[in-house]
Amino acid sequence: LGPSSTKSTLPAESPAVLQSPAASSPSESVSLKATLPKALLSELDLSFQLLEQHLRPDQNAGGAPWELKTSVPDIEIWSSAIPGEKKRRLWKSRTVVSMACSPATLMDQLNDFKKRVQWDGSTIAAGATLQDFGDGVDLVRYLTAPQAGGAVTSREFVCIRGQREQLTSQGEGFVSVFISVTPDQLSCVPPAGKEIRGRVHAGSGTCCRPLGTTADGQALWEVFLVDNREID
Repeated sequence: LGPSSTKSTLPAESPAVLQSPAASSPSESVSLKATLPKALLSELDLSFQLLEQHLRPDQNAGGAPWELKTSVPDIEIWSSAIPGEKKRRLWKSRTVVSMACSPATLMDQLNDFKKRVQWDGSTIAAGATLQDFGDGVDLVRYLTAPQAGGAVTSREFVCIRGQREQLTSQGEGFVSVFISVTPDQLSCVPPAGKEIRGRVHAGSGTCCRPLGTTADGQALWEVFLVDNREID
């Protein structure tokens, strides 16, 4: 999940927040190692490793080359093959944005679904945090907005989201990853709704790095998005 180049407002008839159990507050969050299965913790670590490798300029984590698909001012989009996959491909984008905000504010704009749909409604229709596990890890559920004039309907995703700070030569940035989870993996995962439930594979996520400031003092951010999802 990353910033969209198109700003939009959530339509009035769309749900602003998914109906879901109330998320635990940070003060109520419990020990990450005590609540998440070892297998999920290992997959979370692997996802951070894969995302870092996907961010290489020449090839993805599987060694397949990145092919430039779009290059316009302030945004580039690449695609690459996924070993063993004939239909699905891996996508990566790089966007440069200027915002008068701190890293904490940018994280909040990306993670708080109520705020996210206000500026990214063309991508995200609704979302909610279901449970906070602490240590930058939570369980989220979100709906994508219909695409291609409605030809592609909304998809539902339920994911473990992990976030870590990343220090660069320009200052503090951060990395977020998403991994789909099922009720078999985690008992608090809700059953599928009426929408088709998609799957987010390990290595998908967002990387935000500071690039300095503009002439008028706004922070410059380099935002990478890596997307490896199944929507069927």
